[in-house]
Amino acid sequence: MDQRKIGADVVTEYNFGVLYGYSFGNKAYTSERYSLRGAPWSSSESRARKRVEKFPVGSTCPCYVDSDNPAAAVLKLDSKAPGYSLWFPLIFVVGGLGIIGGALRSERNARAKE
Repeated sequence: MDQRKIGADVVTEYNFGVLYGYSFGNKAYTSERYSLRGAPWSSSESRARKRVEKFPVGSTCPCYVDSDNPAAAVLKLDSKAPGYSLWFPLIFVVGGLGIIGGALRSERNARAKE
């Protein structure tokens, strides 16, 4: 477990480090990556300690290996939720622009008929 304190007024944050070995295609590799975004820092020491306890020394668990780059592996796949939170509001923006465009076209057509 690691800890950091960025400033005097900031609460201490905790993180954990992991080093694991795995094999892919009859070749041995090692990795320190928990997830693609890395291990998150938290103000909760118990949350970091739970991650340490989840991967005790000598334990065995599955890891996810990039078959195009076997030297890249992670223990946890990241959620796709951040990506959805970016494009979902875009639906409303595009829909709103479509409504505005339709109203402007309708107004232009009405004036052209006069």
